[in-house]
Amino acid sequence: MTVLPLKKQEQDLDQQEEFLTPEEEQAGAPPAEEVAAGEVDPRFRDQDGEHVVIMDDVDGFKYQIANEKYTPVAKALWKKFNKELGDCNPFVILFVEVQETKRMIYGKPCFVDIMPMSTKLRELFTQVTNKRFDYMVTIYPANIEKYEQTYNQMLVHVYNALRRIKADGKLRGYDIQAFGEVYANLKSGWDKENCLIPNLLDTGTWLGMHQQQQNLFETDAK
Repeated sequence: MTVLPLKKQEQDLDQQEEFLTPEEEQAGAPPAEEVAAGEVDPRFRDQDGEHVVIMDDVDGFKYQIANEKYTPVAKALWKKFNKELGDCNPFVILFVEVQETKRMIYGKPCFVDIMPMSTKLRELFTQVTNKRFDYMVTIYPANIEKYEQTYNQMLVHVYNALRRIKADGKLRGYDIQAFGEVYANLKSGWDKENCLIPNLLDTGTWLGMHQQQQNLFETDAK
């Protein structure tokens, strides 16, 4: 059952080889020249990014496209937090679940990561789907299940991935160990098992997340 919701250099290079050359990763995804930063490319404004898979059964594949599940979440986060996520275009993100892979980064489990789509894959996808995808967000269900990530925790993981996209098409790093708004408003260890955090979409602001989390702590302590 699939749950919704940067280990070793050699493993990272293996994955990079599949999707992206080192030169392309450094360059980032090229932005559309005629589109201002934060705007949706008009050529793909109405792109149906959710319905990409045409096969009825994909359970036998290790790499499974999951746009039908995650694109609506990305769109909702983008609309609600457009100040922070304005450089992101959720319509051109390919979401992929990697089955039976428990990826670790610096000894910590990876739940969601993002990389620019390689030129080769982007052009091939456009030819066979008539859709453009500039980024690939990878989700690791085995880690999500093992470390008991809740839907509310997954919302923040997806937010973090979208937040990395810059207007120039490259990916930004984190401010400290996380983005400032996440670090300031969620307690340390928010992504650990059995940690209760509010629903980011329902709350709608990071200040609200901070306030509601305090209420959860108080309720849990009683």
